[in-house]
Amino acid sequence: MLSVTPHFPHEWLVTVTVKRGGGVDPKGIPLPTTEHEVADCLVTQMGSEEQVRNDDPSTTCWIYAPAGADFASTDRVVIPDGPMWPSGEFEITGRPSRFPMGLSVPLREV
Repeated sequence: MLSVTPHFPHEWLVTVTVKRGGGVDPKGIPLPTTEHEVADCLVTQMGSEEQVRNDDPSTTCWIYAPAGADFASTDRVVIPDGPMWPSGEFEITGRPSRFPMGLSVPLREV
């Protein structure tokens, strides 16, 4: 699968942790949260003009992830400390957008 993120310098890329709520069982008891990692992500505080115009106004950054990356609109994302990107825990502010060479995920800090 062709992906956009390998075209960036390795030091610009980061592995993020995706936290996904488990929902509730038939009795309403919360199910455990699951976590998985997504490697080779580019985190930026700059979006395209279209993204800035159309995304939730509280969006503070975007992740560009490789094609096939697993993000859902209800996930939380943990970005590790790094010199070139914001870090901490973020929530997804809209639907992740798939494009032929990857995925764009809008985020805001929580």
